[in-house]
Amino acid sequence: MGTQADFDAISELIFEDQAAFQSFFDVMTQPENAARLAADEELFLDRSKVPIVILGDCFETKRTDT
Repeated sequence: MGTQADFDAISELIFEDQAAFQSFFDVMTQPENAARLAADEELFLDRSKVPIVILGDCFETKRTDT
């Protein structure tokens, strides 16, 4: 038996910087845009199961064989 996931998809949005993220957020939360987004999401999402995680700086580490 496997473990049941609480999600069926993952989306990753990457922004050049904090200002770019803020600009995107400002546009998406304008009432007309938010309503259009919510109507679209109703077609395929269970919004009660949509967590949002915002990460700051991320660093990639790689294994090196010496």
